[in-house]
Amino acid sequence: MTDLAPLWQRRFRAPIVGFPTWSRHAPNRLVYASSESGIYQLHSWDVATGERRQITKEPVGLVSGNVSDDGEWVLWHRDTTGDESGTWMVAPFSGGDAEPLAEGLPRGWDEGLAPGRTRSIAAVSDKEGFGLYAVHANGSTRRIAHSKESIILGGGNAMTRGGHELAGLSADETLVAIEHGEHGDLIHAALRVLDARTGEVVGELHDPDREVLAFAWSPVPGDDRLAIGHERRGERAPAIWSPRTGELHDLALPWDRFTEVTDWWPDGSAVLLVELRDGRDHLHRYDLETDTMTELPTRPGSMTGARVRPDGRLQTIWDRTNVLGSGALTPAGDSIITWVQQDDGTLRSMILATDGSGGRVLLRANEAPGAVSEDGRWLSYSLRADGGNDLGVLDLASGATKRITTTPENEGGEEFTPDGKSLVFRRVVVTQRLRKADLSGLLSPPK
Repeated sequence: MTDLAPLWQRRFRAPIVGFPTWSRHAPNRLVYASSESGIYQLHSWDVATGERRQITKEPVGLVSGNVSDDGEWVLWHRDTTGDESGTWMVAPFSGGDAEPLAEGLPRGWDEGLAPGRTRSIAAVSDKEGFGLYAVHANGSTRRIAHSKESIILGGGNAMTRGGHELAGLSADETLVAIEHGEHGDLIHAALRVLDARTGEVVGELHDPDREVLAFAWSPVPGDDRLAIGHERRGERAPAIWSPRTGELHDLALPWDRFTEVTDWWPDGSAVLLVELRDGRDHLHRYDLETDTMTELPTRPGSMTGARVRPDGRLQTIWDRTNVLGSGALTPAGDSIITWVQQDDGTLRSMILATDGSGGRVLLRANEAPGAVSEDGRWLSYSLRADGGNDLGVLDLASGATKRITTTPENEGGEEFTPDGKSLVFRRVVVTQRLRKADLSGLLSPPK
């Protein structure tokens, strides 16, 4: 549907799609937050079938959520009042009623959730302090750690979206990483690894007056290496830590710039780095055996998230100030159509691959994207001509365009019929008529 509002209004009202999360055991089941309904809610996306649906209808909205390890459930922290305290909920990935994640989890503030197969780990804070809970597959819940000082599940302080699902629970679900402030410094957290079954301490990392945080566990079961961040050289820098042995391997970087590990390659041979350089994010593959690094080609801008897919491909989402418009997904979910400011300053409609592999210009500078047909073949567009707003259609495969209307009136609000053979739209006709007003009773000679 073509929006006739000025571009600056469309920019601020445009829906936002957040970076998705997925389980390594069900990578085609994605969960993401989007404001397309008018308020941020969680949506599910089955990449294999292209099916997407809104899962939550929370009154104060949601900006993050999780997917269960088997991909069958969507998990989120329900906050009904806006004070950010609440309870953990689950609902079927395919849609349905929500229910509490586990009866034994207390109501409180969300400090992180790491879904697993045999057990999931949740960190919750309340007026009694900070608790770490193991939620077992049979529904039972056990508190494995508690403190009056801050406890956050690993992954909560990373700038680039990876999250608790990567840094909280190890691949074999025997170890759990937490970032804590028990030494009295909330700003510079320390790192602790616990046995996920007993709560016993396995390893500790603490740099006085410096931050230590968790990025991501190795995805290989039985491999207890944890990618971490530290400030020993100044800016945040990555390292690999083995908490059982205490071995710490600093990654050899040729710079002292803010750098994070955002994921591992599936075989554990390399990690994905995000480097902040001159206000823009750059991706690198760092091979751990050889300590060599390769910069990966990406579009310029800042990234809200980056992960490695099971086949080794990258999944990235850009947060660019020169990307405008509604950002509509194609029916297959593999591309997004939006406005992009070009290097010469002009705005052009582009189709961008959601896997970050690239994009192409679709329309001329004076043409705006509209609706996509259900079969993904056609894109409607509008253009200003002779003082009015006309419509056309674009064949997304061939790039061929066809003008549909050529009238002086404004056409818009278009939608394709389900079979994609017709375009329904509204035409705004302004009628001007001459009228005569009798002013004899209003006009009188001056006194």
